[in-house]
Amino acid sequence: MATVWHNMLLHRLERFDYSWVYEYGSLDFSMAQPGIKPQWQSLYYPLTDVVWAAVLLALLLTPVVLLLIIRVGEQRQSANTIPAGVVVQDVAGMLVGQNLPRRLPRTSSSRILVATWLFFAVIMGSAYCGNLTASLTLPKFPPRAETVEQLVTTAERITMPPPGGEFKKFFLQSDSPIYKKLGELMYVIPTVDIGQQEAIERKQAHLENRRYQQLNIARKYTQADRTAMLYIGRESLLTGQAGWPIPHDAPYRPVLDRSLMAIIEAGLYEKWNRDLLFQAQLEAHQRLQQEGAEETDSDNKDRSLTITHLQGAFMLLLLGLCLAGLTFVVEFFSVLTSPPLNI
Repeated sequence: MATVWHNMLLHRLERFDYSWVYEYGSLDFSMAQPGIKPQWQSLYYPLTDVVWAAVLLALLLTPVVLLLIIRVGEQRQSANTIPAGVVVQDVAGMLVGQNLPRRLPRTSSSRILVATWLFFAVIMGSAYCGNLTASLTLPKFPPRAETVEQLVTTAERITMPPPGGEFKKFFLQSDSPIYKKLGELMYVIPTVDIGQQEAIERKQAHLENRRYQQLNIARKYTQADRTAMLYIGRESLLTGQAGWPIPHDAPYRPVLDRSLMAIIEAGLYEKWNRDLLFQAQLEAHQRLQQEGAEETDSDNKDRSLTITHLQGAFMLLLLGLCLAGLTFVVEFFSVLTSPPLNI
């Protein structure tokens, strides 16, 4: 008799029998939590597409209305002509928080329009800055593989302990192309620790029972902030009944089954599992708390913004420098080629 449960498979029943089914075992995969990738679009995320389109429309419409008001006021007051480019520049400058220009006309209609535009700019600027801060400090993680189909398209390699040879043959004989692909990606490794460690270091997954993986992750792959370095996929590869392997026609099977049944019906099995997992998480957290330096470094790292968060700002600065340099070259050559002024 072996006190290690195994899934009930037809070819196994030919060799040995099983005790009372006290566990519905599942074969699940664990992978490393996806990290945050540098995304230059981080400056775009605080507002939705509709809001950006509405802001652009307002930025195009407001200078036109203001220019019409200026032209009418100039005809009545005979004021100096303000170029259209200057009006567009002033309106765009007010939107990004520049000083209020003093060259705008002093008519009441223009003042009302400028005041309305300033009020709109304050609201949009505050909303954008607030959402930008939130999106930078709490960024969205990339989607992770949760199903078998996503697993075979994401993982470059899938590992499993020594019993994995039987599962590899089983998957390769399947009529499903997904499970055939799964069997082609499978490799047998000595222990679970090696498989999960490789899953963290490389783009691969590890197959094992869900409960055992949860326990091993809680013990060895939990960080100081109580976040796990690995996650277990939502969808299981296989689910089935499991029990203790025993010889066929064993005389002690009725007594063993009666004892297992009593434990299961009393809810002790599930309670023991929860208590074991909670104790493992508690011990791991206490061990990490004792490593004060590591915990402090982790906290400081979490509070700091990296180039991953601010890549968009640096790319925007580089784009502005290139545009300013190109404009300077054009202006420089235009001055050289223009005829001198006669005074």
